[in-house]
Amino acid sequence: MRGNHGRPKPRRLLTLNGVTHPLATWARVVGMPASTSAYRLNHGQTVEEAFQPVQSGFVRAVAAYLETQEKA
Repeated sequence: MRGNHGRPKPRRLLTLNGVTHPLATWARVVGMPASTSAYRLNHGQTVEEAFQPVQSGFVRAVAAYLETQEKA
């Protein structure tokens, strides 16, 4: 196994609302896994989008249903 040769692990610094912290710290602050926000960032989401709460399929379905009821 190859080590990091005594160098510290690079941290991904992110700025949200003018405050900068490592990705892991932001994830802990908002209460979500760092892997979720890292995946979102790696797939093109903004920092704000990456730290939004996860919505289950049920929540999305209810929201879509309620939206159609408002239009009727």
